[in-house]
Amino acid sequence: METFLEEEESSGTGFDLTQLWRMFWRRKWLFIVPFILCSAMAAFTIRVMTPIYYSSGQIHVIFQNTAASVVPREVDRYTSYRARDTAHMIYSTIETIVTDPLFLDKTARTAMQRHPDLIDAARAQLVEAGVQEITEQKIVSFLVGRLNQNVKVEYDGTNLYRIGVRHTDPNIAFIMAKLVVDLFLEEEQASRVLPATTARDFLQTQLATWQNTLREAEQQYAAYQSTILTESLAGNPVSELNLTQVESNLQQLRSDYQQSAIELSDHEGFVRPILGSLPDLTAIVRDPEIMSSMRELVELEGEYATVRGTTDEADIENELGETRISLNSELEIRARRNYPQLGILDQNRITQYYYYRLYHDIDRQVIERLEEHIRQFRSFRARQPEQSAELSRLQRDVQAARDMVSSIRSDISRENMRLEASMSEIGYKIVVRRQPLLPQFPVEPDKKKLYFMGVVLALAMGGGLVVLAIFLDRSFQSVKQIEDTLKLKVIGTLPMIENDYFQKQKRRRYWIWIVLVVIILAIAAVGMFVVYPRFT
Repeated sequence: METFLEEEESSGTGFDLTQLWRMFWRRKWLFIVPFILCSAMAAFTIRVMTPIYYSSGQIHVIFQNTAASVVPREVDRYTSYRARDTAHMIYSTIETIVTDPLFLDKTARTAMQRHPDLIDAARAQLVEAGVQEITEQKIVSFLVGRLNQNVKVEYDGTNLYRIGVRHTDPNIAFIMAKLVVDLFLEEEQASRVLPATTARDFLQTQLATWQNTLREAEQQYAAYQSTILTESLAGNPVSELNLTQVESNLQQLRSDYQQSAIELSDHEGFVRPILGSLPDLTAIVRDPEIMSSMRELVELEGEYATVRGTTDEADIENELGETRISLNSELEIRARRNYPQLGILDQNRITQYYYYRLYHDIDRQVIERLEEHIRQFRSFRARQPEQSAELSRLQRDVQAARDMVSSIRSDISRENMRLEASMSEIGYKIVVRRQPLLPQFPVEPDKKKLYFMGVVLALAMGGGLVVLAIFLDRSFQSVKQIEDTLKLKVIGTLPMIENDYFQKQKRRRYWIWIVLVVIILAIAAVGMFVVYPRFT
């Protein structure tokens, strides 16, 4: 224990700054030594640490919304309503692509092809690492490993992202960063096209399978039908599958026929004042072109009545419309040829009379033919119920296969549209906003950061050791402290006796503090030389 100070502590209560300073000054080396060592360690780290260069390119994700209802919404990859979720999704997508092993392997091989000097540099590092047999695969694996450690993806702002590469050589950092950015754009484009292409290829395979199924079903149906073929079924489009629909369409045809009779009466009222009587249609009906058009319309109207309400309705309806226009044109020519003295308006009224009069006969023939088909099928079903049931089953198989083929073709059309939309970047696109540049200055070691770490570490260690020493010191520091603690009056003091026992205790305390300082400094060294480089 050191000699007591004779002067008394300042009177009064509260914080005694002078006493605290004396306690700190007595242990000043516990603060000064760690402070100097940590500062020196930070400076040494800056001098010996290998400089790291960083080259990066900035990409911009541009969203392009479309109001077209036919464009598949699946082309919009990022559909989150919250900006934070969208940013996280884009960041995850970019990071997934640039850290994918196949992408890194492709990048490494492309870099080796474009820059052969990278092979020599990688071979030299492998030799330095003690690798005996150096092959192309080992060089690729080495470059992939280094690239996986050094490629970085950062969020740079709203819809802005940075892709960069760190390396000890600024030229390699620049080369690899530019290559990663370029290949990322290609890979991202391919990743958008791939799902649509895969789905389309799968659907095309399924289409071929179902087309074979449809062909087999039609063959089975035709073969069975030929074994039970009777006059009642020859050319009869009515079956068990469409019987209800055909009967409903027949009712609609009858209603339309009655309505056409009313319209025909109106047109007769328009034509009779012009000609004095209704024109004779015998010559027109016997005209070969008119007869051909009427026969075709009868066939088409009958076929339309059997498929109306199904997926095949549109095709028949288009063909039917073209034939109706053709018939009207032929009748218009006949009206102008037969009544050249009349005006255009009167000729048009005569043409409309011709058309409605002939079409009234067409509707009548269609209704009669459809009624006959329904009657013949019902008669067949009543006479041969087992064959009718089997025929109906085969027809259902054929219809199911046709529906599936039609559905798959529709899906393929949508996938083709989705593929075209993906390739045209509808919904969003990614552009390079800033190309990677050759770095001029290293980003590591960061002198300011390291010096700051050294100072903070030194202050924390020095201050902590001093506070620890004060709390562990149980010796009396003044006469008043003795009197307050022991409740005894001190009548005198003696100087410290420096004998062997006190010298050994003193040396023992010194060694304890030295070991403690060395341990803490070792921890600080690990933080600067090992932990810090891994997180930069």
